[in-house]
Amino acid sequence: IGINNTIKTTTLRYKLVSGDVENHFKVIFNEVTSIATKINVEIKIPRLCGRQINRVNIQKSPEEYYRISICIPFLDSILQQIQTRFNQQLKEVIALEGLIPANFSAYDNDSIISAASLYENALINLKAELTMWRNQWKSSTAEIPESVIEALHYCSNVLPNVKLLLQFFATLPVTSATPERTFSTLKLLKNYLRSTMKQ
Repeated sequence: IGINNTIKTTTLRYKLVSGDVENHFKVIFNEVTSIATKINVEIKIPRLCGRQINRVNIQKSPEEYYRISICIPFLDSILQQIQTRFNQQLKEVIALEGLIPANFSAYDNDSIISAASLYENALINLKAELTMWRNQWKSSTAEIPESVIEALHYCSNVLPNVKLLLQFFATLPVTSATPERTFSTLKLLKNYLRSTMKQ
């Protein structure tokens, strides 16, 4: 499955679940309730104060409390993380996936060259190398690689631009380290400001 399709499918799935969160959460909550009953644990709402000012006070039932205070924010967070991790710049270079022999039919040379234009200073004669790379796999009897890492093993130094693009594509950032560092710094700053504020 291509990365682009996986991103779209995952995002769509979470949006569908978010749109019908009551029914989806009811199934989950019923399962949790049956497990809790088996081990003699009562599901209850955490202690709430009489006057809540910083968040919503949900007092109807444990199911509604956990749906509103945990499930909905969690789904929103997942959708936001997907959109942050797979931003527009990553979507622009996703056509580099066409360098993987198993994905040759999904992308043509022009879309790969367009995606590679971000790295144009490092690439020379890419069009000729792409043709050679595709021809190599048309006549090859080896098993067709289905991932970037597998394709890198087969890419020789004769095709330096294709190899360089495969290396770029293999190392695209899909981690949340940068946002986590930012949030951690903001948390420290907020704690400092709270502790030094005078009323």
